[in-house]
Amino acid sequence: MGSITGGTGTLAISAGGTNQNLTLAASGTGQVQSSSILKVTNATASTSSTTGAFQVAGGMGVTGDIYAGTSINAGTQMMSPQIYGSSAASGTLKVDGTSNATKGNLLLNSAGGFVGIGTTTPFNPLWIHGGTNMNLGVRDGVTDLTAVRLHTFNDAASSFVPMEFGASKFNFITGSVGIGTTAPAAKLHVVGSSGVSTSPPAAWNSNSALIVDNAGQSFIDIQGGSTSIIGLLLQGTGSGGGSNGQLLYDNGTNKMSLGTNGTTRMTIDSSGGVGIGTTAPNAPLEVNGVIQSTNTYNSTGGTLSLNTPAKTGTKANTWKLFNMTSTSVNGDPNAYSDGLAFWRYLGNGTNAGPAMFLADGGNVGIGTTAPNLSGYGNGTYLTVAGNFGSTPANNRGGLELANMQTPAANNIAGDITFAQAANSGSSGVSLIRSTVAGTGGANGFGGSL
Repeated sequence: MGSITGGTGTLAISAGGTNQNLTLAASGTGQVQSSSILKVTNATASTSSTTGAFQVAGGMGVTGDIYAGTSINAGTQMMSPQIYGSSAASGTLKVDGTSNATKGNLLLNSAGGFVGIGTTTPFNPLWIHGGTNMNLGVRDGVTDLTAVRLHTFNDAASSFVPMEFGASKFNFITGSVGIGTTAPAAKLHVVGSSGVSTSPPAAWNSNSALIVDNAGQSFIDIQGGSTSIIGLLLQGTGSGGGSNGQLLYDNGTNKMSLGTNGTTRMTIDSSGGVGIGTTAPNAPLEVNGVIQSTNTYNSTGGTLSLNTPAKTGTKANTWKLFNMTSTSVNGDPNAYSDGLAFWRYLGNGTNAGPAMFLADGGNVGIGTTAPNLSGYGNGTYLTVAGNFGSTPANNRGGLELANMQTPAANNIAGDITFAQAANSGSSGVSLIRSTVAGTGGANGFGGSL
């Protein structure tokens, strides 16, 4: 049988015999005084609610702390709060505020302090650390207490690191998104840094507000209604909402327009016609205004080129108009002069030279760029330059029709002059010749120059 042994400050109860269970059965409540200790030294391990050195069949109320050297296991749950766990691999911990079906709030450090997940040194009310520079910090706004800011820091919490989103979609249901601004004026408002060069940079400019890049083809897709106008509006900061530049497409008329200073300057219609100064071109290119061509190359000046690819061989498939300038010597039919030249380029690649020349002074040359070979002044001349061959029979002079402004004493209203070029090598004869076809006959008059 067992025994009860009394000592200084202790009471030892020992169970004897084969059955060493000790049962205290009393109708009242047994107490251990606050200055005394109830100690169970049995080494039997507890694996369930009915095993172990100390077993309680009913409930157990503890007004102080419970300390476990290893672990505390619960067969089902712990009431108020409800903490669920498991000894299985990859077990889940579940925390509820109540066993009732209607749940309340879960408060962590409600009186202050930070909660760290994956770290022992949280820097925000909730700090999640998942690895090297992988974290999430959430805090209220510094100046706007209604805002929530997400900051990603390096491990030392001394600088920001990029935030990456690996989801296939990232949706904002309502509100606006501001990048580089805290006051977005549209669904997406991007503000870049200052100092972007006005000339195209040689590489990516980090001050740009937006860069669209792709190893293959790259597009910006802008969609609108079937009859709406879509496009790009370009404006300066503080312009009051008015567009300084615009690139617009009208889905209703299939027209594209380019504008500056808020006004349409060029329109491309649905058939490809281009209108400059007009929104309804009637030709592949229609210009309502002045066309100016400037060229600083040599003396050709501004140029207008008209090409017909169907012309080949010795046909002039290209005509060019040159506003030419030169200090050419008067009388040289091959020199440039100040005026408008009608220049020919043949289909075989030959530069055939000017066919007609309109001098700045009003003279007209056909076959020469220097009309008024005779050197007479005070008049408007049409000069037709003849061919200069190797035989005297082909040494023809030019035809010059002059309406001269003569002095009052000279009653000559005008004349027809055949002027031999100065470098012909011999004196010429002025003739008006009429030849009858097939007879070789000629009539006319002439005289020595």
